[in-house]
Amino acid sequence: MSRKKIIIGLVVAGICFFIDGIYLKAKAILGQYLLETSWQQTLDGEIHVKPWPWADTWPIAKLVHSRLNEHYIVLEGATGRTLAFAPGLLSGSARPGKSGHSIISAHRTSHFRFLQFAKIGDIFVLTDQAGIDYRYKVDDIQIVDINDTDLIANNDISRLTLITCYPFEDLSASSSKRFIVSAILENST
Repeated sequence: MSRKKIIIGLVVAGICFFIDGIYLKAKAILGQYLLETSWQQTLDGEIHVKPWPWADTWPIAKLVHSRLNEHYIVLEGATGRTLAFAPGLLSGSARPGKSGHSIISAHRTSHFRFLQFAKIGDIFVLTDQAGIDYRYKVDDIQIVDINDTDLIANNDISRLTLITCYPFEDLSASSSKRFIVSAILENST
């Protein structure tokens, strides 16, 4: 093989790896822009507003962490397809402000990367579909085994639990650890 063909092959391979590496992050960023429109329609009273015609999910909340200047639309369901675009509310978990856990998960490489900087005492605001804000104060941060579900057991206390894979620096597709930020409902406005 000639030297020129080897160089061209390496350049093409490098470009492919680069594109593959930014694909998930690009979907996450672009998805949030599309979601803003459907979120506004939801706040205006429409229900199950799909952000794009083929979507199998819709916005159900907005999550804000002011100290770190992070805000994300939260989608119904926490499937792999949903999490590619936004954080997702785990099916069967409590709606914002309701009794029990509101469990939201997202990828550590995109939407929930900022969780590594969360601190005890931080405030998260979760806005529901009616535009009501619920303030949650962080009271626990833990790293647990993937099979440890004790922290997310449902109970009568209104909590927000945010979950992502751990460690943050590990870019592999799977992880046996979860980073969990738990917060208790302070009030609603």
